[in-house]
Amino acid sequence: MSKKNTVANEAIETIEMNAVLRKPVLRVLVTSGSDTRQTKTSTATHGIKPFLENYYDEVDLWGVELEAHARGVESRLYLPSDIEMLAKDLTYARPTVPGGRRALIVDLGGDLFRDLMSEMEAIDGGGLKFDVVIYPITTTADVRKFETMLLSLIDAGIELSTVHVVFNLIKKDDAKSGFQGITKKFQALGNIAALGRKMGVNVSEAFIQENGLQSQLTQLEMEADESGSLQLKYPELSSMHRLANSEIDYEALANKALDEDDTETFDRMSKMAYWKKTAIIASKQYALAMQKVFEG
Repeated sequence: MSKKNTVANEAIETIEMNAVLRKPVLRVLVTSGSDTRQTKTSTATHGIKPFLENYYDEVDLWGVELEAHARGVESRLYLPSDIEMLAKDLTYARPTVPGGRRALIVDLGGDLFRDLMSEMEAIDGGGLKFDVVIYPITTTADVRKFETMLLSLIDAGIELSTVHVVFNLIKKDDAKSGFQGITKKFQALGNIAALGRKMGVNVSEAFIQENGLQSQLTQLEMEADESGSLQLKYPELSSMHRLANSEIDYEALANKALDEDDTETFDRMSKMAYWKKTAIIASKQYALAMQKVFEG
């Protein structure tokens, strides 16, 4: 499988196809139980979606009350009352490109996936399952809540062999020690890794470093366009992947503004240049983590 020419893929030496990634329609659930909403949404938006675009002609991001949708990321938004509709869309989804392949990423909180699985079972008798379930957790995770979440997944009909744990938002200094160092420093994460493996969950030593851009992307400025509709002030910031691969030379624009004594533009372009460098580093980290999840 050939890699797409993106900044993130510079970190990946090879792209391998396995049984999961050969599916004509791949269904991925991203859930984090009672953990922060940002954790699962940032993983879905900045990690899973760009990575799967190497394999699939179409990669859709669907979710209930999805924050990525509000930030301008191409996605399909469902309301909590739309769970039945989401279940039908998942069940009957097919590639829209003739002969193509399609991946569906569902970003869903722990309090809603049970309803979704129940609706899916009602439609096809329980034959349709998620191929991959990604469970991002942070250093504030609790092993008891993790076990409760796994039991809830089992009750909902999800096989734990499809579940992948990803440590997310790991501080830079902690990330330097690698996965083993992280699990030693944070006892809860070490216990979660041990319990997960004991229960048959995939703990592939994948972790994502905190870079500050994840929170920045949730606090974007909006402005009204000519018609009065609210739009993102800086569209590039709607996606870490989009910013990292932007062809705009923000440093050059900042220098130009400095020469012209345009302080406001200089400050804005300087910030964008910094965030672009951060996005490039972060995109590569997400790509490596997702490679461990999907190809491990």
